[in-house]
Amino acid sequence: MDNWIEYAPLIIVVLYFFLQFKVFITPAQMSEKFNSFEHDLENKFVLQKTHDIAISEIKLDIQAINEKLDRIYDILIKG
Repeated sequence: MDNWIEYAPLIIVVLYFFLQFKVFITPAQMSEKFNSFEHDLENKFVLQKTHDIAISEIKLDIQAINEKLDRIYDILIKG
């Protein structure tokens, strides 16, 4: 028990440091921070699935444009 009494001021200072700089947080605070972080990510980045769909649609549009240009080219050359 004597050891605890000797180190009590140090323990109090360390605990105060942890509380002051918010080293430990509650699960509610962690959930709130995680939701905020997730919201920020959604605003800054695009989901991979959305990106893949957009790229595939762009490729289909380019392919359709190429087909139409080929038809125009054929008409001009043959016509």
